[in-house]
Amino acid sequence: MPNHEPLQMHKTLRNLREFHGHTQKEIAILLGVSFQQVQKYEAGKNRLPVEKLFILKHFYDLPYEEFFMSGAPFPPRFSNDKAIDHICTRLKKIPISENRSRICKIIEILLDQKDVTQNLS
Repeated sequence: MPNHEPLQMHKTLRNLREFHGHTQKEIAILLGVSFQQVQKYEAGKNRLPVEKLFILKHFYDLPYEEFFMSGAPFPPRFSNDKAIDHICTRLKKIPISENRSRICKIIEILLDQKDVTQNLS
């Protein structure tokens, strides 16, 4: 039987939050706790209550097993359409510039899509 270290989840929590670009304060608001409490969850000082895990599971749309993995960074787990929406949401935060246009072209090539730029309007 594998030995599941209970504090292993703290690495996953931090990696997941950072991968999605959320702050500790944003996650604290979502969970109804202080940002200091989120810091303690991520540091492994306090265990995450099951009701908070339930909230995060639905927020990130992940199965419970993902929270008990080794803490490795999360790769995108989207279909192409969902990936495009997610990426475009992030790109909207970049000021309109030539760089934004270049990034869109790269994404179109990587995702083999032709319509990324129209999702940004």
